[in-house]
Amino acid sequence: SSVADPDRRQLLSKKFEIDMARGLGRMGEIAGKKESNHVRATLDDSIATNREAALSTTDNAQRSRIIDITNQQVEAARAAGHLSDTEATTVRQQFTQDYALGAIGMLDANDQVKTLKSDTKGTIYDYIPADKRRVILDRALNEQRIAADRAQLALDRREAKADRALLEMDSQ
Repeated sequence: SSVADPDRRQLLSKKFEIDMARGLGRMGEIAGKKESNHVRATLDDSIATNREAALSTTDNAQRSRIIDITNQQVEAARAAGHLSDTEATTVRQQFTQDYALGAIGMLDANDQVKTLKSDTKGTIYDYIPADKRRVILDRALNEQRIAADRAQLALDRREAKADRALLEMDSQ
C-alpha cells in the first residue's frame, strides 16, 4: 500500500532512513562488541599459555621474551580499542603478579625463604603484594620448622636405637 499524501510519504521516508541508520549503527556496535570479546578471549588464552611457558622454561632470556610478548599483546589490544587504559593496566598487573606467585610457588621452602628475605627490588618477586609475601614466607618458614623437627626426630630415634643396642651389648 502506498501513501498518497506527499508530506506524509516524505515523513515516513525520513523515519525509515533514521530507523535504518539506527539499525545499521546497532549492528556495527554488536559486531564491534563480538570482535572485542573474541580479542579478549584470545588474549586471556594467550596470557595463560605464556604464563605456563614462562614458568616452565629454565632459560632466563626466553622467559623475558615471553613476558615482553605478553605485555606487547596487552598493549596491542589496548591500542586497537579492545581494552581501556585501565583494563590494560589491570591485565598487565594481574599477569605479572600471577606469574610471580607461580614462580615463587615453584621454589622449595628453603629457596622461598632465601628469596623473600633478600632484597627483591627490581625482580619479579617485587610484584607480589606484601600481604601475600608474608603468607608465603610464613608458610615456607613453617615447612622449614617441620622438616627440621622431622630430621631431629629421626636423629633421636637413631640415637635411641643405638643406645638400646649398646645396653643390650653391655648386658650380655
